[in-house]
Amino acid sequence: MLRSLLLCLLLGSCASHSYAHELMIAEQSVAAQKILDAFHSEANNNAGEKRFTHLVYWTPADREPAAEYRSRLGRVMRHVQSFFAAEMERNGFGPRTIGLQQDSDGQLKIHVVTGEAGMEDYAKSSGSRIKQECLPTLRAAGIDPKTETIVIFCNLGFWDETTREMSHKSPYYAGGNQVSGTAWQLDEPISDTNNLTDTAMMQDAEYGHISVGKHNSIFIGGVAHELGHALGLPHDKQ
Repeated sequence: MLRSLLLCLLLGSCASHSYAHELMIAEQSVAAQKILDAFHSEANNNAGEKRFTHLVYWTPADREPAAEYRSRLGRVMRHVQSFFAAEMERNGFGPRTIGLQQDSDGQLKIHVVTGEAGMEDYAKSSGSRIKQECLPTLRAAGIDPKTETIVIFCNLGFWDETTREMSHKSPYYAGGNQVSGTAWQLDEPISDTNNLTDTAMMQDAEYGHISVGKHNSIFIGGVAHELGHALGLPHDKQ
């Protein structure tokens, strides 16, 4: 009897705490939305204030970009853009999301950079070096990485269609704040939102025997995750 009573009290306390937490979040989102509305209203009156997330495709000197990278990464980034919008709206901020630039052909603008060295000279720890190699191309396009958010897709994955094995040595991390940030991501031929429901099996060097769909869920989800860090967001529950 005592145990049941304690359990009821605990559950009631948890429910009360959960409700109070949700109420606090709701109040904060309303207050934050007023600030955001004013900021975006002012920004919309000044075309020069429009902000984009800039995309870079970096590949080693001895390697061509992975097949269909423009269309694949276009689908990935639009998917992430829609995800952010849906989550912002769900949390009471309206469908706010990242801005993405389009080329004249309707595909997303992706700046292509060829590294100074061959693939063997790069590793997962080469993020700073890769970014430095991207700077001349970005600056030539009028983009200042000190005041912009950059996503660098690194062509450092290994996919064997015959053995269905995949591994990579790409930087896969990010950091930033509301002013600027950089996210390093992996690209590979099977990275595509069209593959999210693919049940064919593969061998991932990090995650083991998994489906192509689960592999894509992990790495496309990782794009959203790392981009969040580039925008200044911490891990959840921090």
